[in-house]
Amino acid sequence: MPISKISRNAVVSLLPLIMLPLNASAGVLIKHPDFSVVADAYINLTTGNAAENTDRIAADADIRLLGLHETEEGNKYGGRITFESTSAGSNNQDPEVGEVSLLAQSDWGRIEVGERQGLPDVLTGFAPNNYTFTFAEYGPSTGRNLNPAGGLQSSFINQTEATAINQLSSLGFVASLAGNRSAKLIYAAPRSASGINTGISYAPDISDDNPGFKQLIQSGLTYDYYWDEHQLHLGGSYTYAQAENLISSQQRDDLSSANLGISATFNSKLAIGISTTYNGTSGQLSNSIQENTQGWVTSLNYNSGPWTYGGFYQQAYGQGDTQQAGRNRLEAYQIGASYRFNIRTRLYTAYYHYDLRNDNQSSSDGDVVLLGVRIIL
Repeated sequence: MPISKISRNAVVSLLPLIMLPLNASAGVLIKHPDFSVVADAYINLTTGNAAENTDRIAADADIRLLGLHETEEGNKYGGRITFESTSAGSNNQDPEVGEVSLLAQSDWGRIEVGERQGLPDVLTGFAPNNYTFTFAEYGPSTGRNLNPAGGLQSSFINQTEATAINQLSSLGFVASLAGNRSAKLIYAAPRSASGINTGISYAPDISDDNPGFKQLIQSGLTYDYYWDEHQLHLGGSYTYAQAENLISSQQRDDLSSANLGISATFNSKLAIGISTTYNGTSGQLSNSIQENTQGWVTSLNYNSGPWTYGGFYQQAYGQGDTQQAGRNRLEAYQIGASYRFNIRTRLYTAYYHYDLRNDNQSSSDGDVVLLGVRIIL
């Protein structure tokens, strides 16, 4: 597979994100009796080949800084900020502030106010989101990734089909609008001794990135059970988005989206998961021909020494032509593998196949082969 060169603009835009000293990353930058600053940083470089599309490099980089002041009583107050850069072919973005928030944390949990994506459950590190149950462990855990709605596969597909995939690929994997980034008020409860974890967030206005919707409420609840060297993880999340008051031709119904899932990990090696999303006809144009929106995903991952293997299968159904009966359908599967050179460097590859159809008989399909490297700085 030919590998495209990263453009000069992409390289320049990524330099501020990758030129951190090794001893200043993935750990404490400043430690003081009254405060600390912790940094995490990564870069992902991926190349892919899709039919009728030019090979290119997709690059993602991120620096995350967390500053905390801790009182004698153990309460913590501080802030979090991320700097991000994304590059794909000739489409390059200069480093910019991604998320920024203020927070307070104590025995009663954590309150956060600021620009945040989704329903977050961690402040540092790159662990998978607690409210997901199917995953591609062999790929990047942050940035564009190889999860069903990770967006990395569609980066190498022509724009028309990529848009259709992105509209459906979250169904089954998460609740709709799980990836929404906006000004939020977030509460994350402490994990209970019995293994229950929960959180809720409220965004007063998401209309800039999600036309037709105004207020957003996201909530999640999970339960973890451990025995011997095994783990059971189950639960779900729920999204409610209030529709804006618009002219009749643009008016939508309120969105109600529920995701439920379960995963099991055996001996820290074999992980199996399944999850489903159901929206019904909610969130669609009020004067359109409405169709049920739903999906499901199942995944399997296996770790053996430095190697990780896995794959997923997905079916998702969404509204088709708003004035003609029929649903759009995405059927996709992926297999992949990765090799960890050390705790900071992972080489990954995957094969992704998609089949797009609607009930009015139009269809398209394609394959993407991806190869990349993830470096935690």
